[in-house]
Amino acid sequence: MRPFCVILALTATLIGCKPRQVVDPGLTSAIAQARASLTNFISVLQSPNSNQTSFCVYALLSSGEAFGEGAYANVWKYEDGCFRGVLTEDRPNLRLTNSQPVSIEASNVIDWLYLDFGRKEAVVGNFMARALHGGSNPQGGANGRQPLRLDTNRKRKRVNP
Repeated sequence: MRPFCVILALTATLIGCKPRQVVDPGLTSAIAQARASLTNFISVLQSPNSNQTSFCVYALLSSGEAFGEGAYANVWKYEDGCFRGVLTEDRPNLRLTNSQPVSIEASNVIDWLYLDFGRKEAVVGNFMARALHGGSNPQGGANGRQPLRLDTNRKRKRVNP
């Protein structure tokens, strides 16, 4: 009986218990769109109109032994291939804190956004959230889905435990 349990445990370990990476095609496409249009974001960041504000990037950051943790940063400058700004939240695994100044290489950016109050849809970019929530095309064209809005007072469905 004991050898059977050992073989069963070994088989489960080798076959069924490996961590599996789940790839979401919608998020993969959103990241590709964000990266492909990053030059547009940089252009607006460097010369914003008066109605364009709140520039933010989402990037994979690393620090020491931790690698690839995503974090948002409010940015106000782009130079020498890097965004300059501050983190919008604590990242204890990376030993980074809210409002800590950061320099983020453009190659690490996987999403971006800013607000443009001269447009019907004020949020520009934010590709990943749109992919997750079924938002419209962030560059202004419709794709048959509801636009991502800034409404904070929407009614939320209650989930029974």
